[in-house]
Amino acid sequence: MNATIHYRFGLLLLVVLCAVAGACNLIKATPTPPPTPTIIQPTPTFIGAPSITPLPGTGDGTPQATPCQQTPAGWVPYTILVGDTLTLLAESTFSTVAALMSANCITNPDDIRAGEIIYLPIQPGPVPTQSG
Repeated sequence: MNATIHYRFGLLLLVVLCAVAGACNLIKATPTPPPTPTIIQPTPTFIGAPSITPLPGTGDGTPQATPCQQTPAGWVPYTILVGDTLTLLAESTFSTVAALMSANCITNPDDIRAGEIIYLPIQPGPVPTQSG
């Protein structure tokens, strides 16, 4: 008998909840229109005339090294040849790629070109090989 009372009470509670939930949907609110977007136009600002930075060289087509800092004392100018890489030049001058990049203000070790002048600690010699 106790189970029957619980069953009826649960059924009554379910009916009441459904009625309350259904009543909530009877009143419809008027939707609020979305706000009108505000368009903001940027104000042009004059920042000055463009400047032209000349490329390294003497003006007669002869390339020169671009000084970004003072070249280390005793370093010698070297004209890049076809096939040169900073890795090969570092090995043949007993230096490192990082040292050559720093001394010559090179940001990309793969961006050297034949005819460009850079500074090396010594004139490059043959690349040392391991004998075995």
